[in-house]
Amino acid sequence: MKIFLFLTLCICLGYIGIGQNINISTTALYKWNEIGMQAANNIGSGLYPPMPESRMDAMAAIAMYDVVNAISAKSKLFHFETNVAVINMNAEVAIATAAYKIYLHEMPAQNMFLDSVYKLEIGKIMASEAKSDGIDLGNKVAESILQWRSTDLADKAMYPVEPGNKPGEYRFTSPFDGPPFNTPPFKGIYADPGWGKITPFVLNTANQFRPAIEPYKTTDKRYTKEYNEIKNKGCKECPKRSKDQTEFALFWQESSPRGWNRIAVNIAKKQSLNAHALSELLVLLHMAIADSYFASMDGKLHYFYWRPVTAVHLADNDDNPKTASDQNWIDLGFPTPPIPDYPSAHACAGGAAAEILKYYFKTDNLKFSTVSDTYPGVTRSFNSFSQAAKENSDSRVYIGYHFRHATIIGEEVGKKVGRYVVTNFKAN
Repeated sequence: MKIFLFLTLCICLGYIGIGQNINISTTALYKWNEIGMQAANNIGSGLYPPMPESRMDAMAAIAMYDVVNAISAKSKLFHFETNVAVINMNAEVAIATAAYKIYLHEMPAQNMFLDSVYKLEIGKIMASEAKSDGIDLGNKVAESILQWRSTDLADKAMYPVEPGNKPGEYRFTSPFDGPPFNTPPFKGIYADPGWGKITPFVLNTANQFRPAIEPYKTTDKRYTKEYNEIKNKGCKECPKRSKDQTEFALFWQESSPRGWNRIAVNIAKKQSLNAHALSELLVLLHMAIADSYFASMDGKLHYFYWRPVTAVHLADNDDNPKTASDQNWIDLGFPTPPIPDYPSAHACAGGAAAEILKYYFKTDNLKFSTVSDTYPGVTRSFNSFSQAAKENSDSRVYIGYHFRHATIIGEEVGKKVGRYVVTNFKAN
């Protein structure tokens, strides 16, 4: 009887996380999600590509999700295991600390920005045991996640590769084929070829949904059709590309983690999601995007297919008499990212994100509008998440980065990743 009364008292006081009814504000979740996006954007897409950004965003989202659930006990924690006492703990401090530690570790170049923001936000809160306990929980959650991901092989993703020499095989693209990128042992830069070997967040392996369909051989009539499409509509001054196609090509050039995060956050605010729901949305979204990059990068290394800019320059030697080369051809979004064409990682990320949003908001047909860092001043509107994902995929053709086949297959892989994450993320 005494044991029963003791356990009941502990539950009521919050020392055992069962059925607690703690109201956590969404303020810190929104704020630190935005701070992470801003810090990554400060670095610049050229120095902080979307692959590591997506991994970092997933880690930060997991940290904030685990803090929320360690305190509220509404759902099983994704990674962190704790029996900490949460009576009167300051949840906003815990969320801020956990996210700050993740971002600081992953973006050391942004230490001045992150330090100043963190000190400012924490400084607004008076010293108390609740504040100290919040800092302690945030630190422990972040340290646990950083330790967990320290062995995922992300630190071994970059290594030199040999370029191809046959029609359809990947070659290094300008300017990544010259100085300083061709300094030995590198002959040119292929960004993180080992990214598809990293341990995913939810997928069993990165090659779980590797496309069985191969990219088209350069002698295939379907290749000829796609070659002519991108040659005529993907170049910098292509007269056959419409004004709208040019607009959305540049609009969707933005980093996928940031662009799809903005869409999710804006809808979440309109629907007034509570802290638990918001943290779940963010963790689903960013783990799906991160896993989509692992999946697409696995496929890229496996198929090692050349980019359109290479194809146009080398068309006279592609074994296809129906393609004509143009040595002056340059893509609208120069420079082409230094990774192979097939499948499109950008389309894959969009497909995964759209699946998460369809699931979470219980409909595909939700109208929304969004903006972009890469085409400021323009707002684009959509009637569904699928419509946005399709435009996101098509944009890679009109910006000159991908053959259409790579975008179609990439989006399909992303959809599979998104569905798998929705079904399996709580099983970890």
